[in-house]
Amino acid sequence: MRRLAFLPAALLLVAACATSQPSPTPSVIPSPSGAPSPAASPSPVGTPTPTLTPAPSQSPPSAMTAEEQQLVDSLRPDAAVDCAPRRTDLPEQAIRAVECHPDDPLIESVGVYEFATGNDAAWTYMNKMAEYGVDVNAGNCERDVPGDAAWTPGDGVGEYTDPGVFNWENSVLSPNRNGCFKNEFGFANTRVTCGVVYIGVLGARKDLSDLYAWTRMQPPNAEMDTPTPPGICVNGA
Repeated sequence: MRRLAFLPAALLLVAACATSQPSPTPSVIPSPSGAPSPAASPSPVGTPTPTLTPAPSQSPPSAMTAEEQQLVDSLRPDAAVDCAPRRTDLPEQAIRAVECHPDDPLIESVGVYEFATGNDAAWTYMNKMAEYGVDVNAGNCERDVPGDAAWTPGDGVGEYTDPGVFNWENSVLSPNRNGCFKNEFGFANTRVTCGVVYIGVLGARKDLSDLYAWTRMQPPNAEMDTPTPPGICVNGA
């Protein structure tokens, strides 16, 4: 019987290694941050220059129309200071308006409103006075009592049904009036009608007589008409 020859163990191990499959090349696993590996670093890129956006410029104030300038010109010169058109939140039936800010510690602002007729201006005035509890021909602004008075004759003249008269609660009144009251914050206010113009003066203080005196004050060297209009509107009365 033929004997089988046994190869040495070392030769068998070499043969096994020769027939085994080669190990695959390990893949490059990207870092969690997504940064490229050092071997594949990108070419340096220049930092982009930011684009500077100019700040938006403020819109210039609206130019005053010739009619609005006429309202300014109707005021006493010391009241016609730092004026600008007012085109929103106007009283009912007002056509145009301006607002001024005189350089006077008594005054916060002066609003001037134009209407189609003197009766429309007077209606606005009387409603404002009634809103603050001021009765017709009541009070005394010179003595710090809220009140109203006409500065031209006309109260009680004619019938309230007559065409063209100013009818307030079935009474005939002169449409040219002036008065005073304190607003809900306690600050003095005066109100004036001069023809088709209604003027509201908001005071910076609480003294009615001082603000009323300022509103009535006549311009220097003014010719005094009879009846004498409130000085604030002497140029337009």
